[in-house]
Amino acid sequence: MFDIIVVGARCAGASTAARFAARGYRVLLVERRRFPADTMSTLYIHQPGVRCLEELGVLDRVIGTGCPALDRISYTVDTEVLEAPMPSLGAVSSTYAPRRYDLDAILADAAVRNGAEFEDGCRVVDLVRSGDRVTGVLLRTASGTILRESASLVVGADGAHSTVADRAGSTVRRDDGSWTSVLYSYWTDLPAHFELFERPGGWVAVIPTAGAVIVALYRRSGRLDTAGRDPLRRYLDGIRNTAPALADRLVDATRVGRLHGRPHQPNVIRAAAGAGWALVGDAGHLKDTITARGITDALLQGRLLVDALGADTTDIERQGRALREYGQHRDALLSESYHATISLARLRIPPHRLALMRAIGASADLTARYFSVVAGISTFSDIPVAALLAQARRSGFDSDSTTSPARIATVDSRFADNP
Repeated sequence: MFDIIVVGARCAGASTAARFAARGYRVLLVERRRFPADTMSTLYIHQPGVRCLEELGVLDRVIGTGCPALDRISYTVDTEVLEAPMPSLGAVSSTYAPRRYDLDAILADAAVRNGAEFEDGCRVVDLVRSGDRVTGVLLRTASGTILRESASLVVGADGAHSTVADRAGSTVRRDDGSWTSVLYSYWTDLPAHFELFERPGGWVAVIPTAGAVIVALYRRSGRLDTAGRDPLRRYLDGIRNTAPALADRLVDATRVGRLHGRPHQPNVIRAAAGAGWALVGDAGHLKDTITARGITDALLQGRLLVDALGADTTDIERQGRALREYGQHRDALLSESYHATISLARLRIPPHRLALMRAIGASADLTARYFSVVAGISTFSDIPVAALLAQARRSGFDSDSTTSPARIATVDSRFADNP
């Protein structure tokens, strides 16, 4: 019998297994695919996620894969440009975007080094129950053998179509549908830092990774679904419409590999835990990749879960309290970024938000604070409203009712809906 069975060995599951194993738990980590394996991902890890990699003792190995340190960020909203050094979180002053076949394998290896057993090519076919409590899993190995494994807790880290969430009966707490489609490809010979471009109806992210740069185009959901006849042309045209200066730079760059696409990006929050089970990563908290929060949030959820459980999973009553605490903390931690993601995914730029960006961009201090919020280092409530209003008045926004300081003053209550 194991203490913990973690289903899914990508960044959410492998990091969670590594943390549990480091605390002395008997951990089984299972993954349906053979490692190393790639997956669709923007790759980007914000500062709180980088700190998690430090805590797990793997940051040096991640950097060693060749992904560059990203120390500058720029965000172009229509005609307004915000640019600043990367905000720091303690000693973490850079962000990274490692390839997923590197990152996931490094984290799975960390789990094994900490004492976990790891089985890839092994699929969960069902959960084992005792009454209404999950007590283990049924596994199908690569050879087709069915195994029954028991545990005090089963953790589902098996992605958007989670078998654990489905079999455990995790309820959908919120479903905001899909707002965007995404197409991305890798480019070489493209000088770049971490860059974001937004215009009404379009969003482009530029993310340097090991040996290449990801350029991702976001359009309204389903717009790319009909791109089968000439997806590359639609991709390039979309970049030019949203970020024309970037499109000019791409003329001298080389696209490598295939074009990756996803016509719909769901936004769904499930119940985080129940009797004998818990969810981490996309299995329980899935949102649009436009804010590139997936890896960071997955790493943070693993830490929350392990901290909530503490040193013992055998006391059922105590475990139940700990799992409820985990769910509350997860929802509190990720609520603001979830709503901000939905707002951005609508791909609209209301006049007052453009005015807000103009006011922020006119102040180096406000720009730094804003990017700290984007990174998840601070929250929207940390934006000083008085300073923002003063900057807005200096910029002359009070002559237009749609961009007045009174409208901008709603930042304290509406900023999360109009980041």
